[in-house]
Amino acid sequence: MSDIATELVWSQSKSCRGSRLVMLALAREADDDGKATLTLDEISTLTRLTPRSITKCLGELAKLGELSHERGGGASNPNAYSILLCNGAVEESTSPGKEIPTSRPDESVVGQKVHEVASQNPAAEAGSRKFHHADSEVSSSRVRGGNTPYGSITTTKEQASLLRSHRENSTVKQDSVKVPDGAKDLVTAITSAGMLVGWRLTESEWDRVTALAARWGNERLVEMVARRWNADRPPQSARYLLRIWADLPSHAPAAASPGNVVPLRRQSGGWIPFQNTAAPSAYQNGF
Repeated sequence: MSDIATELVWSQSKSCRGSRLVMLALAREADDDGKATLTLDEISTLTRLTPRSITKCLGELAKLGELSHERGGGASNPNAYSILLCNGAVEESTSPGKEIPTSRPDESVVGQKVHEVASQNPAAEAGSRKFHHADSEVSSSRVRGGNTPYGSITTTKEQASLLRSHRENSTVKQDSVKVPDGAKDLVTAITSAGMLVGWRLTESEWDRVTALAARWGNERLVEMVARRWNADRPPQSARYLLRIWADLPSHAPAAASPGNVVPLRRQSGGWIPFQNTAAPSAYQNGF
């Protein structure tokens, strides 16, 4: 077992999943030079992978340039593998121009250097302090807010300001739209009722809005929209209001003329009792 090969696999290998398991199994049985001699069954025992999966992983490692292998011939001559990471580490360690530390530096010198670096970067230290402070505030808000969703730190004031800004933006957009004179009162009434929609309509649609306002009146149209308004999912365009108003009759009901009403008139001479001429008796007459 080579600790050097295993450490190189963990630190320098770009393999993942099954290929990483195969590399670790080979590093476990390799020497310090990265040489290992194993059969597929032995690698399968170490990695819990099938021989077919191991063969696929060996091809991936060869493409990465991290492993080379030579096929053997049976149990007496198993496959030979060479971890190329070990060769790269040897070349890097023996290359000229690089010094290999032979002893561990003094801890007091290291502490002094760390202190000097921290003193030279006060802005980074202040930023880290601020980050930890904000993190503690978020955690405390998550603990306190029983009805607040996890991770939400929006307060009631912030929600009110967001709603106010949304209404102001809607008002600005509404002011930028050219509203015909016959529909201005209706648009104002719907906006005052808290029902904010976009009024970017075509000329024919504005003609329909103006005709409806003149035929039915603003109160009737606002009342009809308010009954079908969904505050959780409000509409974005005034075309939704046109679909609501489409349920109205094509013509407004005509007002009843006063000539059709016949008032009750009192007969002159006072009250006259009913007389049954067919059966003149004391019981039936006079009622």
